[in-house]
Amino acid sequence: MPTEIDLFREFIIANGEYSLGKPASAEEIAAFEAKYNVRLPQDVLEYFLKINGISYFGGFIALEAIDKWGLITDQGYDPEYVNKYVPDTQLYIRFGNYDISVWDWLIQLDSNPNAETPIFVLHEKFTKIANSFSDFLQKFRTDSPEDLLGYS
Repeated sequence: MPTEIDLFREFIIANGEYSLGKPASAEEIAAFEAKYNVRLPQDVLEYFLKINGISYFGGFIALEAIDKWGLITDQGYDPEYVNKYVPDTQLYIRFGNYDISVWDWLIQLDSNPNAETPIFVLHEKFTKIANSFSDFLQKFRTDSPEDLLGYS
């Protein structure tokens, strides 16, 4: 039975307007986990090993490769803006965007790979939009990226 990562990959390939990244290596994954003191849940690990980034229309919509994932505080945003909306900023990793960083998607990671990994969108508010990375990808695939902007 295919996983959500497999279904998402098939969706991206079939769409034709998206470009896929190059799968991450075990070394890149280990370095990421060590840098952020996290253990990746199975769905995120599988994403890095099978997809590792998508881009649409020059980055208008992007789910980043592992080397672009990072703490929201390290992404060049005004710290006052981030601190205003994001509680405990050291818990949230930015992994993608819509409209070239007008809306940013963040995941909460933990040192326990079985911990919950909710997904949030940041744009003038901080809104939970999915319960997990797989849930986010399923919504992206079956609904629309616009449905992941925190308005519904």
